[in-house]
Formats: sequence, C-alpha cells, structure tokens
Amino acid sequence: MDERLDTTNNSKKTFGMSGFLQSLAGYYSQFLETDFKATREPKRKFLQYNKNNRVGIQLASYPAFKQLIIEKLGQQTPASFGVKYGKYTASLSSTIQTGIKSAIKSVSTDDLSEYFVEIEKRCVAASEREPVDFEIFVEQLELDIRNIIDSSVVSRVLKIIEPVLASQTGAAAALEELDTFTDEIVSALIDDHVGTFAEAVGETVYERSTDSLNATLAILSDRERIQTVLSNYFNDFAAKDAFVELRDIISSHTITENSQVYLNVGDVMLGRSKFPLYFIPVTAEVDGDSIRLEFSSSVYAHKKAVDFALSRLKRNHELQGTNPIIERIFHKDEDETYIDVIQKSFQHILAALKVEGDVNLLSSGFTKTKAYGITVTNELTFSLFDKSDESIVNDYEALMVGLEGGNPLLDSFKGIIESFLTENPVSIDLDVDKEWDSTTTPDRLVFQSPLPLAEEQRKVLSAIRNDGSKFIIVEGPPGTGKSHTITAIAFELILRGQNVLVLSDKKEALDVVEGKINDVITKVRGAETEFVNPILRLGKTDSNFSKITKKASIDKLKTSVQTFKANEHNFTNQFDQLEIRLKSRVNDTVTSVTKITFEEIDDFHTAERRLLESFEDLKSIDESDDQQILEISMAHKLFIGNRTKYAKIGKDIDTISEYLRLLTVLREVPQPLFKLANDYPELKLNTSHTIKQYISSVLDLRKPIIGYLFSGRSLMEWSRRIEKITGIFNPKPQNALDELRALSNVSEILSSTIASFGGSPDQDLQTIFDFLKLGAPLGESEANILQRFSEAQWSSKVQALLPVTIKGLLAADDKAVNLLVAFEDLMQRKALLKWKFDQIPNFDYLKDKTQLESMNTLTLVNRIDKRVTDFAINKKADAKTLQQIIRSKAKFPIDKFDVLREAFPCMIAGLRDFAEFIPLERDLFDLVVIDEASQVSIAQALPAILRAKKVLVLGDRRQFGNVKTANASKQINVGYFKEVMDVFMSEVGDDVSQKTRVKNFNITHSVMDFFEYNANFTIQLKKHFRGYPEMISFSSKYVYEDGLQALKIRGKPTSDVLQFVQTPNPDKLELTRNANEAEADIILEQIKAMLEQEAPPSVAIISPHRDQVIYIQKRLSNEPMREELYKRLKLAVFTFDTCQGEERDVIFYSMVGTRQQDNLKYIFPRKLDISEDEIDGSLKFQRLNVGFSRGKEKLVFVLSKPIEEYSGAIKLVLQHYKSVLDNATTMPEAEHTDQSSPMEAKVLEWLKATSFVNIHSCDLEIVPQFELGAYLKALNPTYSHPAYKVDFLVRLQTEGSVQQCIIEYDGFEYHFDNRDRVDAGNWRSYLTEGDVERECVLESFGYKMLRINRFNVGKDPVSTLDKRLNELFSELATKDVGHKAVSAFQAQSSMNINGLKDGTHKKCTKCDNIKTTLMFADSKLKSGYGNHCQTCKRKQANQASHRRQIF
Repeated sequence: MDERLDTTNNSKKTFGMSGFLQSLAGYYSQFLETDFKATREPKRKFLQYNKNNRVGIQLASYPAFKQLIIEKLGQQTPASFGVKYGKYTASLSSTIQTGIKSAIKSVSTDDLSEYFVEIEKRCVAASEREPVDFEIFVEQLELDIRNIIDSSVVSRVLKIIEPVLASQTGAAAALEELDTFTDEIVSALIDDHVGTFAEAVGETVYERSTDSLNATLAILSDRERIQTVLSNYFNDFAAKDAFVELRDIISSHTITENSQVYLNVGDVMLGRSKFPLYFIPVTAEVDGDSIRLEFSSSVYAHKKAVDFALSRLKRNHELQGTNPIIERIFHKDEDETYIDVIQKSFQHILAALKVEGDVNLLSSGFTKTKAYGITVTNELTFSLFDKSDESIVNDYEALMVGLEGGNPLLDSFKGIIESFLTENPVSIDLDVDKEWDSTTTPDRLVFQSPLPLAEEQRKVLSAIRNDGSKFIIVEGPPGTGKSHTITAIAFELILRGQNVLVLSDKKEALDVVEGKINDVITKVRGAETEFVNPILRLGKTDSNFSKITKKASIDKLKTSVQTFKANEHNFTNQFDQLEIRLKSRVNDTVTSVTKITFEEIDDFHTAERRLLESFEDLKSIDESDDQQILEISMAHKLFIGNRTKYAKIGKDIDTISEYLRLLTVLREVPQPLFKLANDYPELKLNTSHTIKQYISSVLDLRKPIIGYLFSGRSLMEWSRRIEKITGIFNPKPQNALDELRALSNVSEILSSTIASFGGSPDQDLQTIFDFLKLGAPLGESEANILQRFSEAQWSSKVQALLPVTIKGLLAADDKAVNLLVAFEDLMQRKALLKWKFDQIPNFDYLKDKTQLESMNTLTLVNRIDKRVTDFAINKKADAKTLQQIIRSKAKFPIDKFDVLREAFPCMIAGLRDFAEFIPLERDLFDLVVIDEASQVSIAQALPAILRAKKVLVLGDRRQFGNVKTANASKQINVGYFKEVMDVFMSEVGDDVSQKTRVKNFNITHSVMDFFEYNANFTIQLKKHFRGYPEMISFSSKYVYEDGLQALKIRGKPTSDVLQFVQTPNPDKLELTRNANEAEADIILEQIKAMLEQEAPPSVAIISPHRDQVIYIQKRLSNEPMREELYKRLKLAVFTFDTCQGEERDVIFYSMVGTRQQDNLKYIFPRKLDISEDEIDGSLKFQRLNVGFSRGKEKLVFVLSKPIEEYSGAIKLVLQHYKSVLDNATTMPEAEHTDQSSPMEAKVLEWLKATSFVNIHSCDLEIVPQFELGAYLKALNPTYSHPAYKVDFLVRLQTEGSVQQCIIEYDGFEYHFDNRDRVDAGNWRSYLTEGDVERECVLESFGYKMLRINRFNVGKDPVSTLDKRLNELFSELATKDVGHKAVSAFQAQSSMNINGLKDGTHKKCTKCDNIKTTLMFADSKLKSGYGNHCQTCKRKQANQASHRRQIF
C-alpha cells in the first residue's frame, strides 16, 4: 500500500515464530503511531478544528504571546503562568475581510451536483451486487466526497483568498500555511452530515430507497449552507483572542476521550499537511478570568512525521535518509531548557530532510527552510491530540529489535503468543466455587479485609491467590464496584507482601481508584495530622513521589510505624478477640435460627386452629386474655388434684385470702400437728392444755404388777372428759398417752409459731388449726397459682367463657375441661417458641465488622508505611535518584526499579504513561490490573502483560469499546493485518485452528476479547451499588437480561428519582444546529437553585450532541456563579460518548431534538438491540447503556417535544422510564397499609405509638409495603421471599446522612392459615444459614434489620419496638466509629508526631519507643536529658544487679 511505512523499523528480519512476532509488533507499532487514518499519514497532524471543535491554535497570530512562550522554553524551570482575556488578540483589516467575503460569495456548487449523481449511481449499483463490506464501501464514498468538495469548492476559494492575504502585513505564516487549512475546511463542510450520509447509504443498499440519500446529498451541495460554513470559518481570521481559543481547546478536551493539550515546537509541512516536530504536554485549566498553563518536563519528538517525510523523499526524489530520532521521548534535566533538549536533534532533522537554511526556534518572527517539497518552520502552536503512545511504541521497537536475543522477556512474549495459539487455558472456576462453597457462614461474613466485599469480589481475590491463575477477567456492568474491587485487590496483595500495578487508559478511572485507596487509609490516620499516603501515582502531572519522600512526610510515617510497634502486641490481641467474638456471634445466630423449624411453628398454628374450630367462643377472646385462660387452666389442673382440699379453701374469697395470709405460718408448723388436726378435727384449743392433767390422772390409776386391771370404770370416766376436749372417745386412754401429750401441746406450739411471725394467737389460733385439717401447706408454685387465680381481675369475655371460682372450676363440664387442656398445650408450645426466638443473639454486626475493617486497614497502613520509611531512610541515595528520574519522566534503571517496587507495593499509572517509567522486563509485578479494559486494544495492553506474573482485566464489553480502533480506517487495517496473516502462514503454518485464533490479534479486539481465549477465571460483578433499581432498570432489562442486582434501597417516591421536564414551546425553532437553548435554560435554572441547598448533590449534564455540550459549557463560562457551580456541584458536561466511568447524584439529560430538527436517529439505534445491518449499531446501543447508567440519586429528562413524537430506540428508552414512573406506587401514607393484611395496620399502630417515632416525627419516614424481597433476591437470585412477611422501611434524616432500618413482621399466623401459600421453597427452617448471611450482607451495606413476630414482640409490643428502634438507630449513628485500639493509635500517633515536632517527646535509642522528655530526665548529664528512657535504664540496672548476684 502506498505511503506504508516499514513495519520492521530497520530491525533485522527474523523467521519462524520470531518472524511472526516481529510482524505483529510492527503492526501494533504502526497502529499506535498512525491510528490507521484513511489518509495514511502520521496521526499528529496540526488542525485548528475537528468536527467543529477547536483543537489547534497558531501562535503566529499572537506575536507577544509567542514571545512569552519562547521565553518559557528558554528557562530551566518555567513556572506556570496565566493567559488573561483580552491580553493577546489579533485581527485582519476590513479590506481583507471584504475580500474574503467576496471569495466566499463566488462559490459555485454546479460541479458538486454532477459528482453527487455519480455517488448515487454507485450506491444503487451496490444494492444490486453481491454483499459488500459495507463499512469499507461507506469509508471510500466519504473519502471521495471529501475529494470532490475539496476540488470543487475549497481549493477554489483558497486560491481566490491567497492574493488577498498576501496584501496583509504580518500574514506571512497564514499565507504560507493556507493550503494546510484545506482538510479542516472540508471537514467543517461535511462532518456534521457523515452520520446522516452513512445511514442514507445503508437505506439505499439494504432497503433500495434513495430518498434519504438524495436529501443528504442535496444538503451537502447546498450553496447557501456552504457559504455559511465558510463564513463562520474565516470569521476566526477577522478577530480573535488567545484566551478564547485556549478556552475552546479546554472545552474540546473535556468532551474528547484520552486527549491531551500539547505545545508544538517547529513543524514540517508536506503539501497540505502540517506536522509538529516536537510536542510538550501542557496542563491547561481555566482559573477565573485567566487560563493557567504549565509545561511537563518531557519533550516528545514526532519520529513518525520525520519517517513520513523521509519516505516522500525516497519515493518522489529517490533520496535516501536516516531518521536521526532514536528515542521518541526526551527527558529534560533540571539544568536544561526545553530549547536545549530540542536543539540536540533539530539540526540533525534538517540535515536528514535535505532542507537548507536556518530555522530559528527562538525567534518570535516566522522563519522557514524548504527543499524537495518539504518545509520546516519555527512555528509554535497548541494542539489537542490523542494522548501520546510513544512509550508503548518504544516497547514494540525494543521487542522487534531483540527477538533473537534469547532474553527472558522475549521468551515470555513468545510463550504468551504460542500458548494463545495452541493451548486451552486451565480453568480454575470450579476451584474458586468449591472454595467458596466450603467457606462457613462465619468465615463468609467475617474476613480480613479493610473493605466490605460481596461474594463475587471475594471470588476474584480467591482466583488471584490460586496458583493456577495467570489471566483473569472481571466483567463489571455500570455501578457494580469495579473500582472498589481494584482497591480490595491492591490491599490484598499489599497485606500478602506482594506488589500490584493498576493501569487504565482513562485518567478518571485511575483518579477514582486512587481516591478510594486514600479514603480508606485516611480513615485510620486520624484527623489531627495530615499525611501523604505512600501510594505511588506515576505519570500524573503532580506526581506524588516527591511529596511522599519529603523529610516531613517520612518523619510522620516513621513516627506512625514506631507508635504502632509500641502497641502492636495489645493491638493484635484485640484484633484476634474481635474477630473470634464476631465469628462466634454469627455462628451462634446460625445455630439459634436453624433450631427453629417451620414444622414446630406449623404444629403450633395447627393446634391453635383446631382449638378455635372446636371452641368457637374462643374467637371472641383477645390475645391479651390468653394469660388469663392459661391461669384458669393451670388452676384447674391444680384444684382437681385435691378437690376436697381446694373446695374447702375456696368456699369463699375470705377463706382463700386467710389461707394465703397464714400460709407462711402453716409452712412452719411441725408436720405431726397436721395429722393431729386431721385426726382430731374437733379439738378444743382453749382447753387442750388441760389434757396434761388428765394424763397424770390416768397414770395414777396404773398399779404395780396389775397395771390398769381394776381401773376400768375410772379410765372410762377420764376418757369421757378427754372426749369433751378432743371430740374423740378412746376407751383406753392409757394406750394413747403420747398422742394425748401432743394434743395438749398443740395450742402452745401453734401460738408460739403464730407469734414468731408477728401474728395474734388469740385471733389466728383456731383458723390455723382449721387449715391444718386440710393437709400439708401449699408449695410456692401452688400458692402462686392460687393467689393469681383468686386475685385476678377477669375480663368479661373470660368470665362468660369459663368459671372463675374454685367451686365453679371443680364443677366444670367436659367441654370446659377439654378447652383448658388444649389451651395449656398451645401456650406451652408458644412459650417454647418464644424461648427459642429469645436465644437468637442480638449484636451489632455492622459496627463490629466496620471496626474489624478499620483494624485491618491499620495493619495494612503500617505495612505500607514500614516499606516506604525503610526506603527513605536506608536508601536515601536511591530515593534522591528516583525523585530526579520521576521529575524528568525518565525510565527507571532496572536495579533502581527493584528498590522502588519494594518501597511502593501499589503503583497507579496511565496505560500510555507507565512504559515511560517502568523497564520492559518480565514478571516485574505480581499482578497487573487493567481497568476499563473493554476500551483498551490488545495493541496497547500487550507490553503491560509482558511485565506481569498475573494479569486481571476489568471492563464491560457492553459499554464502549476502544475509541482508537473504532476511529481507525477499516480499509487500512485490513491491509496491514493481511500482511500479519501472510507472515504467520509463511513462517508458522496454516493450521486452521491457529489461523482462526490469530485473527484475535487484530487491533479491533480489546484486551478483554483477547483474554477470552486464555483466561483461567471469568466472573461478572452483578450487584449494582450506584443507583436505585428504577434508575438502572433500562440497562438491567435490555442490556444485562435483568441480571443486575440493584442493592440501593429507595425510601423516597419514584418521582424524586425520575423526572420529566418539557420545554414550554415545542414548536420553537432553534437557531444553532444540534443545540437547544430552551433545554439549557431549564437545566441551568435548576442547577443554580441547587446551590441554595446546604449539602447540594453532585450534578452532570449529558447530551447526545457535542454542539449542545459546547453551548452549555459556554453558557456556564459566562455565569457569575460558575466557580461555585463547578466546585459545590462537582458539575460536568458530557456527551453520551464521553461519560463512561463518571457518576453523579443527579443527571440531567438534554435530548436537544425538536419538532423542527431531530438528529437522534444518527446517534442512537433504531431498535433496542445491537443491529448488525445498521451502521455503528453496536456503538449506538452502547451509548444507551453508558449514558443512562451514570446516576446515583435522580435522572432528569429535559425534552423539547412529547415522548411519542420521538422515534427509534430513544423513544423506547424514554417510554420505558416514563412507564416506570407512571406505574410506580405513590409513597403510601400511614393509613394506606394493605387492608388484606391485618398485621400491617397493627404493626404500623405499634410504630406510631413508640416514643422514638414521636420524638423524631419531623425527620422520620415510615414506608409500609416495602419490597424487601427484591433486595434479598438481589443478594441471591434463587431467594424466594415468603408472602406472609410484612415489611416496613423506616428512614431517619440526620445531619448529613439518611439512616435506614427495615422492620420485618413474620406473619406466621396468616402463612399457615393459607395452606396454598406453603411450598417446597418456604417449607424449611425459620431462617437458614443463607438467610443469616444475606441479612448480614444487607446490614453491611448500611441497612439495619429488625425482625419481629408474635413470639418475640413481648407482652408490650410498643415498648419492645421502642427499645429496639432506639438501639438500632443508635448503632447506625455510631457504625463508623473505629475500634478503640484504632482510636488509641490515632491519638498516640498524633501526640507523638506533634511532640517530636514541638520537643515535648523523644525517641528512646534503646527501645525505639517515643515518650515524653520527662522520661529521659537525668540530672547526672549536662543537658539534663539522656538518650535512653527511664524504663530502659531501670531494666538495664536490674540486669546488671542480677549479673553481680550471680557472680
């Protein structure tokens, strides 16, 4: 192919696999240097405009500004400087302006119409032929149209303008370079219609309709339109301001992916093309009414431009030349100026290009030299270019040159390619799943990580640890925590003593990762002292290496390490105890909940149902009366056990009261007296003492030898007297003397016992004796039953149902008895269930887990700090050397890089920057992580892969792919890749399988595509953390097959999440194409109002059209409140193509399309799928996914016509969101509970009655009918939420945050009343291990869970709820409170740092501990203070004394 550059780059040709690798490296190198543009030119070509966006500024128009830049280039360390509005301006005379206008008026489009007829014919002919490669066909048509417009319009106009400009003093540069404006003028005339043209060609070829094609060609050839575009373009020559042009470049920068502003020094012109020779990265930022510029320390040489010029010399003039540029990147030393660096090679370039004369780079005037159609000038320009790939190109050149060197790196290169071509990767998916499945619930919920992690993220870490993994793919749809995962990966490797390099082609993605890492570390640093965290960011303008290694920073880190060391033993013990305790609590919870089975709950409800069926009168009894019925049942069982006794006790209420009053006395009465009272119930206590006298008289009747033989008559007399006292006649009293003696003492014993309890014998003696007749006194439990029964205030319903007296109970019929037996059985079941529920531990999982994470973080921080302080202290010379290398953006020597890698286990760098610093060596990193990998071509990623032992790529192939490859010419790429395939077939072989795999080396494949063939592990992150389910619903449904599990709980109306706003006048004609003033007005009004909020949300504006983005940016730049808008709202304005990786609380969508003009069909697909027969069908579909997944709190759709008037997929998207909004249940008020659920209203009443709710009523929301099941299902798609559960969400608005608690009432009673709701999915334990895990995970996301039911709510549900709500919200308020050991460390570390600084503390050179200076006091020393603390001195003295005793 003509103009093709030598892919071997002068390297020695090799053969076999090495020959293929050389060809492949050359192919990648060519792509990175040229982007495979259709013009086949080097990619860094100077243009002022690209697609109507300013991308270049010529400083020749601003002599004073150019002089300032030259002065800066001549300084060794130029400081940043500002460019103010109005300071540097340029203008053309009115005469010249008139001449230009006349030239434009002379434009004729007659030839265009004729040429376009031929274009139409070619399209019609294509529709009748065999299938064509449509993209190549359209690409060629576009190129032909460019040439036609150039020759018929643009070149003719420029020819007329040339003599007009020649008359303008100072226009020499503009006149000299007039031809170079051709391409961008042609682009200005057609770029806005390229999409329309491609669509129209598609309709002609596939649908055989030429209507759209004719309409589009008519627009392209419209004379009036062409004149307007030309007039707008040349108006830039009339009057301009450097500030305005720089601001326009910055605006273009914000909407252009992977772009960088450069200062170009010198240029080479070949025909109409102008290429910078050197370019310096520039940081350009708007700073109020000025723009601040700062130069990087690197100078890039445009080696490809020189190669291109040399190839022209060879082809056109047969002149040979060698490119004097060896390295593409020059690193300016501190004692050098930029001009010094450039001059080293500039004169050699002039000589190589055969041009004669002097080009003075230090002159503010215009100087040039020219020969053989090549012109070199001293022009200075600013350009917005694609970010530099030079360092990666250098890697490929090194690979090409050294393929036969046999070094380990090249062996690794061959090994990767050969394994890809010939082997199947060993999958570790089963290993990872097996490891996870075998992990116990406590270990799943309690693990050593500074961050909370979902299951998929834990599995990623498992895959990295697995020895069988080399390549890992993590698919991460929008908002699923890719950056969080990367942060966790970095921490995991640091804790394991390994190192990781994090790369991305998106600066924003790296900023997010760096920010997350710093946020986590900073939390345990404490707020009292400011630290520079030792996470090395390479390539960033403000690289943090020098900040980290400053003495003040290292001293702080060193003190932190020493403080931790002093407390490490105690800290480790507390850490272990917390981990063990938390695991134990989780395990106890699992054990407790799994002991409760639905079988026993069902048994309870079955018994309850049968009881109610048998005794319908029970249905009228309130549950609050259950205890009364239970008391009756217990009393009945007691009473019938001794009917006689209880009949006597219960003959009236007074008897019961007296018995209970005297029960304590009865229990002290000697046991024999109970028998006596039972045997002699008529005993007269007032005369019983006289029995003693009768006993004496009876004894007197006994004669020696004969006894009572002849005393019968007398004994009979005494028996009758005794009978009068005892009530029992005994004809032989001599045989019962002991019993009679006992009877004689009864009154005395009872009186004494009564008196001992403070009673009155006179009052209670007979009563006590009467109670003795009833037998042994009641025990404690029996007495309690009797007392409760006798003192109960029976409800009327209970009295109507059951007897409530002892007499009544003893006479109860069988029905009442059966009721009482069944009821007591039911209550026993209930009591057992309540006991089991009460055994479930109540602990603060979220707080304990957060504290464990903070302790893990402190451990991590200490390890990082130790590594970097060791580096700074013990390798000072290396640190100084590396600082100079980083400052000059030079590559690290391999020996020095080993030192750096040990000091900084985590490095972050841009994909296009890292190779500038990091040597091209094998296995430098334990792991290389490539973020947003779907946007990274394999050509860009391969050098990074070579540096890694393992590689993990994260991305989403359903979001945008690689922009570089998307913009490359398919036709050019096909040609180049054919050469690669040819070399493969000739040097390796033509095996069909390998040939198929080789096609994946095409630059059109991302590194994620490439890894599909050799990945050992692949996983998709499914849990969406960014937005509410309604916000991500489009992507989840139409892009991820409902696979996204949105975990963010919406506790506010859907109308606060989705909003549609229509402009007031849908028929208004917008004057600027693809811009909409009315929509901008609405958006700006709303975002300015947000500034009135105390804590305003972050905001982004997204539009399908670049023109609307530029228009809104200009409006914002003129806003007096612009600084506040950008700062407080973190405001950004994006197109759908540039918002990937971004997120904001509120997203405004400015859709632009009106009734008069709507070009959305050229941006979005026709249907809601990826259409193969639609130009850019995949890209258009990806736009929808990316654009509508950026929001966190609210999406606002600003439209200029009704939704039904839109067309294509965008109409369906808008209808989708409108349907979600319309169908959403309005946030229910308290009275809007589900009337079919009796418990919902009851639970709500309980909640409303709590003091917690009443105290916080102004800041509290209660959301009934909350769909908790949807969120638990998100944690596990197989989860089925039982229909019997009643769920509430309680939201408490506190200062700066919203705290949320989910209350779940388990309505078992309704579950088991409706048997058809019971199935295999919910017939199980009350809770499973999986339920415990899900709820703990939900709690770890910040949502407290309160589970209540009829068994654990207690007798007073309101008090129970009030107590638990206060506890739970208190726990939420303190969830971020670190562990006391962490807090103690923070305080001690801060005190030590400040103490060392202020001189109140010293470090002991013996024990290395930092203590107050008082601990070093030593009156024997002149200074009054020693170097050893008193503790060490005492220890040393004790040891010396011990030695003396021994010897």
